[in-house]
Amino acid sequence: MRSTGESQLNITVTPELTSKALDFMNSFINHLILRKHTIGIKEYYGIVITIDSIDFEISLREKMKRIPKKEFGFDSYDLVPVGSLIFKLQSYPRREWQDSKNKSLLQKLPDIINYLEVTAEEQLRWIRINEENERRIEQERLEKELQQKLLDTETQKFNKLYEDALRYNKAQE
Repeated sequence: MRSTGESQLNITVTPELTSKALDFMNSFINHLILRKHTIGIKEYYGIVITIDSIDFEISLREKMKRIPKKEFGFDSYDLVPVGSLIFKLQSYPRREWQDSKNKSLLQKLPDIINYLEVTAEEQLRWIRINEENERRIEQERLEKELQQKLLDTETQKFNKLYEDALRYNKAQE
């Protein structure tokens, strides 16, 4: 298996699939650029796609099959490449697309990009809802704080008036 280095597209494939993997990633990046999305490097994430300010960490790898083997009295396995590609969202929401008999991963590219755009739109909607809720909660907190200040001020004024009334009654006596 060959893997790319740090701060590069996350690709892990056998030499036989290198060309196919690079063709897919090239098409994927070109489609992103045409749709005015960006791809870049983010600290702690590596390569990310940014769609409407929402980041998606991606990877491309070759599908592997586990072959069980018995060694030294315990079960273990070997990983054997199958020859098909898997495109994966590493970040939330995790999702995979893979080559199938009917459709190659390259043919699934419009579905992948559509899914990313819809997911970014949903996440933005939830972010806006959360921001609005936070603003509303903060406004309610400020209003309660103001009401408490008014109540405290009125209580102080009432207590002062009451003390003044007691002093006045003592003075009258």
